Amino acid sequence: MEFAQPLFEAMQAEVGELSEDQLHNALMISVAIWNCQVLEHWGRGSHLAEAARERLEAIPKTPDFAVLMEEMLERKAKRFPEDMRAISDFRNAQGELRIIAEGRLPSELLEEH
Repeated sequence: MEFAQPLFEAMQAEVGELSEDQLHNALMISVAIWNCQVLEHWGRGSHLAEAARERLEAIPKTPDFAVLMEEMLERKAKRFPEDMRAISDFRNAQGELRIIAEGRLPSELLEEH
């Protein structure tokens, strides 16, 4: 949730209180941005962030979101550099956000054991 805060704030500035659907969409966008860096770190998907940038540029009137995406990528790198778990799912369970993540152990660590 801390990672997604800039997106929540930007959306709230545009529409006010976020509906459950808007909150869900914001979380989906945040997960996609988070996973771009994680998958790049894993050696897969280095093209994902660039593909997202290109799609954003193709949509009229989205320059603010493109800037926000860059800020969130930078936020991930600075605030959570060691967390390389990919988020595979999230859900609201009885008013509590549950996040399902997948971690990978680097192959060089596997060889040591």
